[in-house]
Amino acid sequence: MEADETRQPFNTEAYAAAALAQGKTLDTVQSELSKRLQQTQRTLFSLINQRYEDFLGLSTSLTGIDTTIDELRAPLTTVKHEIHEVSNELQTKLEYMDSRLAYRAQLREKKQVLRLFLDLEQLLNRVGVVLKEAEAAKDLEHVTCLERAAVDVSQIRYFARKGSEYPYVVAAQQRIQHIEESLLTALEQSLRPALEKFLEQCATQNDMDPQARQTAGTEETAHLIAQTLRAYSTVEETERAEDIMRTALVRPTVSHVLGTQPGRGMGLEPEKFASMLRS
Repeated sequence: MEADETRQPFNTEAYAAAALAQGKTLDTVQSELSKRLQQTQRTLFSLINQRYEDFLGLSTSLTGIDTTIDELRAPLTTVKHEIHEVSNELQTKLEYMDSRLAYRAQLREKKQVLRLFLDLEQLLNRVGVVLKEAEAAKDLEHVTCLERAAVDVSQIRYFARKGSEYPYVVAAQQRIQHIEESLLTALEQSLRPALEKFLEQCATQNDMDPQARQTAGTEETAHLIAQTLRAYSTVEETERAEDIMRTALVRPTVSHVLGTQPGRGMGLEPEKFASMLRS
């Protein structure tokens, strides 16, 4: 075995596995490993003899290493302690910042809730004033006030849904319901007469000459009806408006057309059929 072979990394398990894979017996592998061990020992002794002074210098160069380590231990311990203190201080500041951020989030949430209460109270007061203005107004001015009130009621409903879990909103439900009922009553009292007036105007137009029809006032009434229907749509009460139009516009028209003519094969007297329509 050459001396330079001992300088190469040697893996006993890999060497044995390779030898066994080549068909060598365990005794042969053990013998080869023993020879390699002996050769390695001879090489080591040879190196020590050749560089004996360097070998002795190894122990000399290590003299005082314990003292050096002790000298380094003190500053390293101090640095470790300082790092630990800085880490604790940073952790404390992070916890403080987290608590402040959580507190600010709570304040922001409470501010939003307070803003909701203030906006709701302002809307409730304002819609009450607008409904009183509507009572004193007439025709288009009256409907304009109702349309403004409908916008406020729509916003009131939104805030009431958003803050439904808060006691203030719960306590205001009765007030909100009263305002809604007042608005819907006012809208019905505006829409139903307007529809009846529109029917009368249309009936009057049939007996007028074309020039006189232009001044019969149906356009103004139709605008009033449209504005009232917009108010119903704003508060999402279109079904109420449909029912009113059905009873105030469609039913009288059908009753007038069919109730004054023979039953056309339905087997009903005109008066009886008209009575069914009115019921």
